[in-house]
Amino acid sequence: MSNVLYKKQHKDGENPIYDPDEFKKMIEKEELKLKGFFDEFFAGTNPQKKHSITNQQNKKKLVIMCYLLAGFNNKFINGVKKDVGFLLPIRKFLRR
Repeated sequence: MSNVLYKKQHKDGENPIYDPDEFKKMIEKEELKLKGFFDEFFAGTNPQKKHSITNQQNKKKLVIMCYLLAGFNNKFINGVKKDVGFLLPIRKFLRR
């Protein structure tokens, strides 16, 4: 997965994909060994016992987790970290 995300972000200059369905299609298209990976990852959240809205939120969280996990293996997979950084409140830094 790290190789796929590295290629997409660093070599192709693409932005991270946050839509779970698009993310799944992209990783499976780029690497056949990843076919079913996202589905298994999602199955670990025990979706049959959760509401559909919760399941959709969990899928989005899993996409972010995939980027973060891949980023541990390759420092160039950093688009998500930058996006998350923009969401952090800066008020506490301004008080200093």
